[in-house]
Amino acid sequence: MRATNYNEDKVPIYTLPDPLTCNNGIKVTTVKQWKKQRRPEIMELSASQEYGRTLEEKIDAKHETLSERVDTNKRRLKNFQK
Repeated sequence: MRATNYNEDKVPIYTLPDPLTCNNGIKVTTVKQWKKQRRPEIMELSASQEYGRTLEEKIDAKHETLSERVDTNKRRLKNFQK
């Protein structure tokens, strides 16, 4: 597990890759090339490095309301347990 860095001076310089250059170094020059090659590469990077992947199968998740009350702003608050 990585240690948390709270000092911005310790962050190394990072240059974002050119969004119109494919992983193999070829420049994107057409819409077809963008849709078929580069966009899927960027989507995969987002899934693997930033957001994570969505599960392919559904999870049977259930919850039970333990208590319910209304706060001072008349919002309903619930206490759930998985």
